[in-house]
Amino acid sequence: MFKQLDWKYVGLAALLFAGAINSYVFRSQILIGLKNFFETENLNYFAGGIATIFMLTHKIKMRKFKFSASMSFNEFRIPVEDILSFIGNPITLVCSISLAKGLFLQTADSVQYFPFFQSLELTFIGLVTAYLIFISVMELLNNIKETILNGTSKTEQPTAIPEKEITKEAPKPE
Repeated sequence: MFKQLDWKYVGLAALLFAGAINSYVFRSQILIGLKNFFETENLNYFAGGIATIFMLTHKIKMRKFKFSASMSFNEFRIPVEDILSFIGNPITLVCSISLAKGLFLQTADSVQYFPFFQSLELTFIGLVTAYLIFISVMELLNNIKETILNGTSKTEQPTAIPEKEITKEAPKPE
């Protein structure tokens, strides 16, 4: 019978159960810790700065910025869009932290951050905030991992398509 058990998921279930019990037993300490975290001075600047630094470093390491002297406008536009797109994840992270701070402090501390929203609307804001934090943190952790670890990903190397592989003529504008 024990050979049929998937021990990885038994361990995961036990870990989640222990976490649930600990969060119930130490509820007040956890709430104080979360309140202190959200009330940290310059939290948004710190989180946004870390996300921006690792996003830029990741794009530089992966050689997403490719410029050459003989680029056409369309070829030039792509690296410029990549340069400008790096700001998306830091902004998402900072905004989701701000939303989470408002929701938490309104719920736990009776501070009115969203005075015109009812509980159902606040629930939806909380769900969207949780999704945004998850996506932002996962992308940040991936960027950190690929930036600081050797051999975790392949660096893009621009190469030309061999002439014998080109089967179609380039389309001409009408």
